[in-house]
Amino acid sequence: MIPAALEYMRNVGDSELHQSATAGLFFDNIRETLVYESFELSHARSVNLNSSEPLKFVVFGLNLRNDRILFLHGKFVFRWTASPPGGHHTSSTACIRGKDLQWENGEASCVRGALVPIIAGFSSATLTTAGKAPLVPALFIFGDSLADPGNNNHLISLAKSNHPPYGRQFDTHMATGRFTNGRTAVDFLAEELGLPLVPPFLDSSTKGQKLLQGVNYASAGSGILNSTGMFFGEIITTWKQLEYFRDSTQPEIYKLLGKKAGEDFFRKSIFYLISGSNDFVNGYYFLIPTTPHGISIQDLMQLLISTVSSQLKVLYDLGVRKVGVAGLAPLGCCPSQITKYNLTAGNCVEFLNDVSEKYNDALKNMLLQLREELEDFHLVYSNLYDPLMEAINNPAMYGFNFTHAACCGVGKLNGKFICIPYSRPCDDPQHHIFFDYYHPTSRMYDLIFRKVYFNGPPFSIPYSGQFLVNLTI
Repeated sequence: MIPAALEYMRNVGDSELHQSATAGLFFDNIRETLVYESFELSHARSVNLNSSEPLKFVVFGLNLRNDRILFLHGKFVFRWTASPPGGHHTSSTACIRGKDLQWENGEASCVRGALVPIIAGFSSATLTTAGKAPLVPALFIFGDSLADPGNNNHLISLAKSNHPPYGRQFDTHMATGRFTNGRTAVDFLAEELGLPLVPPFLDSSTKGQKLLQGVNYASAGSGILNSTGMFFGEIITTWKQLEYFRDSTQPEIYKLLGKKAGEDFFRKSIFYLISGSNDFVNGYYFLIPTTPHGISIQDLMQLLISTVSSQLKVLYDLGVRKVGVAGLAPLGCCPSQITKYNLTAGNCVEFLNDVSEKYNDALKNMLLQLREELEDFHLVYSNLYDPLMEAINNPAMYGFNFTHAACCGVGKLNGKFICIPYSRPCDDPQHHIFFDYYHPTSRMYDLIFRKVYFNGPPFSIPYSGQFLVNLTI
């Protein structure tokens, strides 16, 4: 992190420019891109700037082929020019609106005081280089719709999002099966690790050498218990996801790498589990509960925690040593639950948030006990609850205008149902915390990821996700 973006611009070293010179691009065909998204740039550099001004985020990159003016969603203009290898000239011009840009003698400038305050307005910058060596061998993901990259596309299931308006701000601007407008938190994690976006297990192309960068088994509608999600039709339960890893993926990788190298591969890779929400909102509190008949909420929590513990031990027995485990988000703040319990906008369902907090406390305690029992098992708890509550309670701080109303959907707060195929969503998902009745926007996912990856307690326990990644074992 650096305190001022201008200092970065002044101090970019020639060596950094040389590394991206072969690409000569930022985006040849700039698409209708929201002001804040992350992109895979082949051999190019990208910089994300976090601003406390009304314009919250800017994405720009090096363009070494031509000087281009990039229009981002018609609201912002950024110009960055850089010389070929061996040169020294870099310059930048930023205007709030395209119409504020003027040209004179081949140079761009802003009119009417429209220059973005890049010296004091931007508080931090994150530099990433695509094409560098990955930080870990691979990333393996197990979970529900918060991480499903399209596995349910291959199933007969009601829990699908393989249609517009989902995916409008995704890299390809197409629906992939992700329940959001762009990337999910695990997508941002993969990018940070220097890996490609992790492919869905059920995709026919997920085989061979592609397995060596990881596999995503997550399935929308699934839960910790096998009974969860049965009303959606076909889903991949968490236990089935683990079975796919054990009986299909792991043997294939051993064939590719050999036993010894394979064991080292799995020991050093990152595994991530994100599940549990459906066991409550689409299980215990569902119209027709799918949880064991007559079970109390306290006993259900104990059952879920013991089941997660058993699932983690399966991974341990398979040679896995570095695992992130996500807690629950504030379930009572989802548009679906606010609508279900007929609360007014601005209010969360407090008893559901209390359930989330109690479950999270029990999960943290279980992970602590498991770390003590298996000393070489490196388990990190990811706190999804606090980042979302921070954004809900302080929306202006994070650039959100809508805390409970989803960007698309049906009914009050768009909280009755998922986004209807080809329906028109909101025009400003970057200002919404939720994209549909359950799931955050891509921007909110990125904020959650950054909180839990770059920070220790209380966002990541006992240490940050970044520390887990860099841990030598």
